[in-house]
Amino acid sequence: MSRPQNASVELSRGESVEVAEKDGESASGKALPEGWAWATIEELCELNPKHAKDTPDDLEVSFVPMAAVSDKTGTIEHATVRPFGEVRKGFTQFADGDVIFAKITPCMENGKAASVRGLMNGLGCGTTEFYVFRQRGALEQDYLFKFIRQESYRKLARAQMQSGVGQARVPKDFVLETTLPVPPLAEQSRIVSAIESLQERSSRARFLLSEVGPLIGQLRQSVLRDAFSGKLTADWRAEHLNVQPASELLSQVHEHDDGTKKRRRIKKKGTVPLPNDLFHELPESWAYATVDECLEQGFIIDYVDGNHGGLYPRKAEFGDEGIRFITAKQINDGVVDFESAPRLTEERAQQLQKGWARGGDVLLTHNATVGRVARTPKDMGTFLLGTSATYYRCNEAVLNSDYLYHVFCGPQWQGQLGSIMEQTTRNQVSIQKQGVFRVPVAPIEEQLEIARILDSAMAWLRSVESGLASMESSLTQLDQSILSKAFRGELVPQDPRDEPASELLARIRYQREEAAETKATNQRTKKTGSETTKRKAAMAKSRFDDDVKKQPYLATLLKESTEKLTPEELFDAADLPVTDFYKQLAWEIENGHISDDVKTLEAL
Repeated sequence: MSRPQNASVELSRGESVEVAEKDGESASGKALPEGWAWATIEELCELNPKHAKDTPDDLEVSFVPMAAVSDKTGTIEHATVRPFGEVRKGFTQFADGDVIFAKITPCMENGKAASVRGLMNGLGCGTTEFYVFRQRGALEQDYLFKFIRQESYRKLARAQMQSGVGQARVPKDFVLETTLPVPPLAEQSRIVSAIESLQERSSRARFLLSEVGPLIGQLRQSVLRDAFSGKLTADWRAEHLNVQPASELLSQVHEHDDGTKKRRRIKKKGTVPLPNDLFHELPESWAYATVDECLEQGFIIDYVDGNHGGLYPRKAEFGDEGIRFITAKQINDGVVDFESAPRLTEERAQQLQKGWARGGDVLLTHNATVGRVARTPKDMGTFLLGTSATYYRCNEAVLNSDYLYHVFCGPQWQGQLGSIMEQTTRNQVSIQKQGVFRVPVAPIEEQLEIARILDSAMAWLRSVESGLASMESSLTQLDQSILSKAFRGELVPQDPRDEPASELLARIRYQREEAAETKATNQRTKKTGSETTKRKAAMAKSRFDDDVKKQPYLATLLKESTEKLTPEELFDAADLPVTDFYKQLAWEIENGHISDDVKTLEAL
């Protein structure tokens, strides 16, 4: 039997997949446990079997598109029911007890496979992008399922994928030549039970981790809510009574010339309705101010969106060098990914008068993807914004940019964005509407304290989230490690009373050979019978012919033959229909033309 060679695939820590290279040993040189044996999928399973030809068209069966198979649980979900006649042709067929495995990218890599159970009338049809495995008696259904769903096996399959028209697929030869370590059947059942028991615990831990994630999000919003209602710095205010109130700061115009060329603004008439319940009472030293009021009083030096319409650069104007061009795609989790940003040629960039942002600005996405916020490093040079982003440039003497960043992240500001989007079918908050949004303005000293506290709190929450992600990754590695140990025979003890897999495989192999021989014999018999019928239909002789009727016709054939003939051989030479032959033979024996010694016939 040819054995598949190791594929060159990088596996993560805790993963392994054993591929046979010589009888009794894995690729790593580790011998199989006592009673185990190697076998290929081709030996163990029928691939892509069909339903019985006499399955009635009106029989209801389960219909399973790719979307009905969960890549999380490995189960069939949301299957529909259809008459078999509607899905008999053009779909893959499977039944309860089979295992299905997605062959196409990215479904295969994502883990779309299932141990098939609970189909309507035990039968199903589905997308042709499944391989179907029907075991021949040497495999437990779930043992096979858990083997092929290993992440390590999927990586090997990915390395063998072939691209045809469109997406890449796992080749059939790779699947058939996959070599499995096969334990005794009884041990397979114990292995599956042990895997499921251990993975049930990891699933429980994973569920508990998933419950923590939303709580962190809630805590983050709660901290931000307390920060901009004044609760977070109540003790600080009690200790700092002599700060200048925000209302006094807002009553003055704070000039700040940093070279920013302010753009002329077009103000639309009318108001933008915002829910009153968004705006809670503020501490006495605080005040609300709209974005436009902050601009007029010099708290905000300018706020400008990116280039759009006819000004938006064309694809051909971007290259490997030039000015970074930032869109919503580069703004995530409070930071800007400058490295992935496309670059606009210097020549084209200099033609744009709008959207020139720089280090220290606070960015807000307002179009298509609304509500992402980011700070930019103060030492970052200039860069351009696309249609979807707005920059806010603060006068740090009266409005701290870190403080404003946290305001934008908070539920009050995000609620104002959401309120605007609820009033329109477009996922967009124009820069004119942003101008009427209200900002809770604290004294500048308190702004700095709030920014310091929030920076520390948000860093701690991010570290908790990172820890959760690490634990989730560890659980995934644990699951894969459990599978790896299982298929090396290290998860459950062996029982010497179990029938060895080699004996079971030999019996199945013998039964397959017997079935194949019977099938071949039946086909030969059918073919021979068909040829005989055709030959008899074409026979020209009859016992009523002049040279046959009451003539030693058969005796003459015997005399002309150089060897003695059996009745069967004489029948072939006579070219007579069966009934005519036996009647003629009986007449010639009765009249002494032929002697019959049972085994051969002889002319007299």
